[in-house]
Amino acid sequence: MNIFRVLTERLDAYNFEGCEHLEEKMRNHLNQTPHIMTNLIETSEEVRMEYCNILKIILFCENEELLIPFINYVVDINRAMIMDPYREV
Repeated sequence: MNIFRVLTERLDAYNFEGCEHLEEKMRNHLNQTPHIMTNLIETSEEVRMEYCNILKIILFCENEELLIPFINYVVDINRAMIMDPYREV
């Protein structure tokens, strides 16, 4: 689904630590990872709230098995939304 790619891009929901290219042993430990997003691509809180609403509709679909191939996108998007500086998101 392209919606996951678009949400991932607009929420900057990938490579949070900036170390995807590094070997696993060279990556940050969990306590060194970011806790709040500072480099927001989408600056409008209202638009980010609409992204949340779209994702909520998708997640509560009747056939959850359709989401299995996109689980990594879903996790990354949720992670970005949790770290959003606007608490309502």
